Amino acid sequence: MDIGTLLSAAQTLFAALQCEELREACSILDYKSELKRFEYTVNTVKAVLEDVESRQVDVKLTSEAQLYVDQLKDAVYDADDLLDEFVTLARGKKLIEGG
Repeated sequence: MDIGTLLSAAQTLFAALQCEELREACSILDYKSELKRFEYTVNTVKAVLEDVESRQVDVKLTSEAQLYVDQLKDAVYDADDLLDEFVTLARGKKLIEGG
């Protein structure tokens, strides 16, 4: 997967973190501080990917840098999976509580 596609995935994930439904779910589950940390982490990953993407035009990535980008890619996918699980859990809790 190229950097641009990965950056797009990170941007989509960051946008999902701004969703009102997710914020409400965090409130229901008392995870507001965790959401803030998660947003910070995703935003940091996004910034690094933007930097790598801008440099990639001029310079080929070293194997060490490519490994780092691959690890960021895995982190973005893991974060996306975690977000999906979290929303599912929050919806279930809301249904159980009759909300």
